[in-house]
Amino acid sequence: MAGLQREVVRWLQSLDLSYPLHNPRRDFANGFLIAEIFSRYYMHDLDVNLFYTGHSTEHKTKNWEQLAKFFKKHGIRIPSEAMDAVMQTADDAAVQFVQNIYTLLTGRRLQASEKVEEQLPHYRIPTATFLLRIAPPSAKPDLVVDAQHAYAQQRKLTNRLR
Repeated sequence: MAGLQREVVRWLQSLDLSYPLHNPRRDFANGFLIAEIFSRYYMHDLDVNLFYTGHSTEHKTKNWEQLAKFFKKHGIRIPSEAMDAVMQTADDAAVQFVQNIYTLLTGRRLQASEKVEEQLPHYRIPTATFLLRIAPPSAKPDLVVDAQHAYAQQRKLTNRLR
């Protein structure tokens, strides 16, 4: 469940949802699990049996329309753009949506998580040629000098090891 904070994952597991979460971006897209989460807090107002579990565009649209009516009826202000982004599996939309729902339903605030710059393995480090290709024209002279300097440092190290 990449992207979801640990506290939110534990909360979702405590709700004992009918489908396990593997990929939040895909799993929340049809709105069924969102409806199931809200049905745990609004037991008499939301019937999960009326929601589709399919992933067709028609089912997604009908589910999110029902959710929009439910949100409006209960005064829960969720922008339609946020719902559309989750339905269309936009990057991090489902994660943000579920974390906002967590805060809304539990009243607990999440600590801001700082994205840690992931270390790339050596075979994924961008080459000088790649950097030159994607760099704007004004930055190319600096990149060439940096690449030449890095190459010279690498040659010195390999000569010392021989």
